Amino acid sequence: MGASGSKPDRAVQDLPDDEHYFGLENFGNTCYCNSVLQTLYFCRPFRERVLAYGARLQAAAAASKQQLPENMLTCLAELFLQVSGQKRKCGYISPRRFVGRVKSDNALFSSYMHQDAHEFLNCLLRSGVLSPLCPGNPQLFVPQDAHEFLNWLLNEISEVLEKEERAAQAAKRRSSREGSRSSSRSSSRAASPTKQARSTTKAAAGGGGGGGGSSGGGGMHARSPSLQMLSQAAAKAAAHHNRPVRTWVHDLFQGKLVNETRCLQCETVTSREEDFYDLSLEIDQNCSLTSCLRNFSSTETLDAEDKFHCDKCGCLQEAQKRMRLAQLPPVLCLHLKRFKYIESMGRLKKLMHRVTFPWELKMINTTDDCPDADSAYELFAVVVHMGAHPNHGHYVALVRTPSGQWVCFDDEQVNAVTESQVQSVFGHTQDWHPMREDQQGPHADHGYILMYQRVQQQAGSGAAAATTGRAAAVAAAAAAASGQPPPAAQQHLQF
Repeated sequence: MGASGSKPDRAVQDLPDDEHYFGLENFGNTCYCNSVLQTLYFCRPFRERVLAYGARLQAAAAASKQQLPENMLTCLAELFLQVSGQKRKCGYISPRRFVGRVKSDNALFSSYMHQDAHEFLNCLLRSGVLSPLCPGNPQLFVPQDAHEFLNWLLNEISEVLEKEERAAQAAKRRSSREGSRSSSRSSSRAASPTKQARSTTKAAAGGGGGGGGSSGGGGMHARSPSLQMLSQAAAKAAAHHNRPVRTWVHDLFQGKLVNETRCLQCETVTSREEDFYDLSLEIDQNCSLTSCLRNFSSTETLDAEDKFHCDKCGCLQEAQKRMRLAQLPPVLCLHLKRFKYIESMGRLKKLMHRVTFPWELKMINTTDDCPDADSAYELFAVVVHMGAHPNHGHYVALVRTPSGQWVCFDDEQVNAVTESQVQSVFGHTQDWHPMREDQQGPHADHGYILMYQRVQQQAGSGAAAATTGRAAAVAAAAAAASGQPPPAAQQHLQF
């Protein structure tokens, strides 16, 4: 997995030297994977933890002089270490080992059909990758995409960390038990006389008869643990083992939703908590991200054939249902649902809707009752789907560097782009209908996954400050949040 030189954009070469800008080789249909990897690499807290994990692995391997077992996280750490350790600022590398591991761990990513970047992200942050699109036809599935890959990946990493933490806890408990037994044996030897002395004491006490024997036996029985105690200890150990382990993946990406249903007859509210790594948002033509988030938490009435079974009433009743954002994560992943099953067509269709998204997302504008409503998030990455159809097209990643410059990672190619070019992936004000399913065009490039990172609060102030503080970004954010189109001189992405 060596590094190769390419012809990086001159603007990228002029960026500060405190960052590396390396493209990733495409192995035929792995743009979904490459786009997600670039967004995760430029998620600074995620990258730092992966690099720290990789450094610990290297130190452990050097100390033991043995090759450590390979898994998804070790392959990712190796890839990140290779990028961060490059002497050159620009170029591209081949993530062959990582891609090979992805395909061996999940056969759904080993085919040559079009894959989805959202699907890949879910893979790294669920074992069952595909879900039926149409309840009446379980054979119709969402195509594997970047969104699903993202979720799969995050789940795979989390499982590796959970297994390692459980193994470490088990080793610690074994060590503690062995230490206790060793200490107990040492104390017993120090406190007890020799066999001869015990016999002498016993004889002197006149305890050689049955009474003494019976008493001794009774003492031993009293010290023996009962079956009930052993059963309780085993149950406690099992409960401890099955207790969820929280990893740094959860700390960074996991939020909480509360699914609330209120019966309109008895007013009883039924609540159920759900964890999430990302939020999948329905979209409409000419809408904003803020309106999508508000619709996500809006109240829905369940009536007619959709009535709710109220346990208190014991029958079907009309009800109101909503999803409430209860806890927001430091890194907020938002998935725009651009692929929709059209029943009349019998297949998926890509929604070409225009959806504006801001540089800075203020959650107070999106929800009324979330405890984290004062949080502000800054956009740092966008996964873009380029193409007119779910089963055709291409994925690229737009990432914002620490210096504030936007860079496009298109597999091996790395190019600097302007904020206007980033805004071009909002979509067009009118749906574009291509002549062919595989047709590409400037109106077929759309933001698909939006990655936001929580902005730190200013000391002594409740207002969040954007890390850049650029007036242009703030103005663009205001325009995006209001749903206004970008400037007339808008440029489209050119690759």
